[in-house]
Amino acid sequence: MNVRRRVPIIGALCLLLAALASCTSTATKGTVVSEADSYVAAIQWYIGTEPITVDTVNDPLVLYVAPSNGKAIDVEAQATVLSKLADVKDHLTIRFADGRDDAIDTKADGQPVKDSGVLLLVGRVTSGKPPVSVRLGVYRDAADSAFFEIKIGLKAGQVQVTSASQLEPS
Repeated sequence: MNVRRRVPIIGALCLLLAALASCTSTATKGTVVSEADSYVAAIQWYIGTEPITVDTVNDPLVLYVAPSNGKAIDVEAQATVLSKLADVKDHLTIRFADGRDDAIDTKADGQPVKDSGVLLLVGRVTSGKPPVSVRLGVYRDAADSAFFEIKIGLKAGQVQVTSASQLEPS
């Protein structure tokens, strides 16, 4: 083999190695918590705090998820959330709302969540390296609500809530 043939082969090998290296760096993309990951982690955290009762087995709990700032949750993020949480659909019906008032029966006494459900009011969610902080309100009616600051990070390679602190009502 002469030198002229080796140069293109070496060049091709270098390009292949560069492509493989870029694939490897893309694989570390999992270290970024996406918007959908944050919603999934928040919902899973809530599910972990709420005991599954006989009622939720026969009649799934309706969980409304709405942004606290009134800016609609991205449709792709919604689809990803529903896909990742498909295994809980027998016990939980997830509905996305554009805002708080879309999930609350504002004309009923005590302003309960529609469908005897629960509303997760989610603060600003951004993609980023873990841990990601998100404010989360859990609302059942005007007399029953709580607010939390949750940290979303990686545990055993899975995106999940790594800590939660209850906040004082504002």
